[in-house]
Amino acid sequence: MTGAAIRVEGGDLLLSVKARPGARADRIRGVKGGLLQVDVATVAEDGKATERLLAFLAAELGVARRDVELLSGGFARFKRVRVRGLGMVPGKLLAE
Repeated sequence: MTGAAIRVEGGDLLLSVKARPGARADRIRGVKGGLLQVDVATVAEDGKATERLLAFLAAELGVARRDVELLSGGFARFKRVRVRGLGMVPGKLLAE
């Protein structure tokens, strides 16, 4: 169950994400504890990991980077992200 980690609001997809910077590779680990767990292969320095996370999510979800918006958590591990125009939950977000 995805709970509040992944939900559709209007025509947008809203994600509650726990980012793990400094990982070996970018990957979606699944949903745990009400958060979408995402590994990011960039160190948490000057917002680099956050930008890589947003670009990775855009690529994984097949949308333009400009359609992935950080709502909160710029320099924190816990983030809220809006994916504009993706009013459904892609199966790859549900896989663990």
